[in-house]
Amino acid sequence: MGNLADVVKKCGQTGKGFINSAINNLPFEMHLPGHNFTGPRNSTFMGKTRFNSDLSYKDWSKPINRVDKAAYNHDVCYLKNKDTKSDTVRTSKFKTKFMRGYDPTFTEEIFKISEVLKTDPITYKIKDLNEEEIKEDKLDLITRKGVYPYDYMDCEEKYKETELPPKEAFYNRLNECDISDEDYKHAQNVWKSFNINNLREYSKLYVKTDVLILSDIFENFRDVCLKTYKLDPAWYFTAPGLSWNAMLKKTS
Repeated sequence: MGNLADVVKKCGQTGKGFINSAINNLPFEMHLPGHNFTGPRNSTFMGKTRFNSDLSYKDWSKPINRVDKAAYNHDVCYLKNKDTKSDTVRTSKFKTKFMRGYDPTFTEEIFKISEVLKTDPITYKIKDLNEEEIKEDKLDLITRKGVYPYDYMDCEEKYKETELPPKEAFYNRLNECDISDEDYKHAQNVWKSFNINNLREYSKLYVKTDVLILSDIFENFRDVCLKTYKLDPAWYFTAPGLSWNAMLKKTS
């Protein structure tokens, strides 16, 4: 144990002193909510596998780690969804939880949810997080789900193309459908309004706005829950678990 002099000498800038040393050795955790972060997606990201070492399929209906077990014990809705998992990365002093629970609040496509950004009075965090000032006419272009030619972009060379691909290039083989004339016109407007020079720049803008839109939606969802229920969704494994606690707070 350090003496009183060590405590008095503590410095918030240099990190020296007994108290700071003790604080610096405390573990801490950072919650990183992820959209659609279940199943094989998080397995790829976390370096995990959905199979045991002998290649037999894992039983995902049972807890796989302490975080998963905690969710089973403390979230009444968690065990109802077999695909809801939470993997944990640990180092000696750092713990990060990647969570994405069964979330009926965000099962709608981001395109539909982002339409709310145009009608509801919000803080536009998407604007605050951007490096440059966005004029209102441009803000209207990015507060909606963007359009991207996923199947067309099959090699790195296409990032160098200096023109937006034709509408046919936006065909989605997974859903077996073309984009609408309205969506293609939107892509053309984005290309022109943001002075896009090639598909690499278009791709970067698409990814950036996609993430910021989702961030805006989630942060405003947190604001509403904090104001209404004094509960923070970021500390829940699932949306039904949040709803359960909200019910308990509002009923006798």
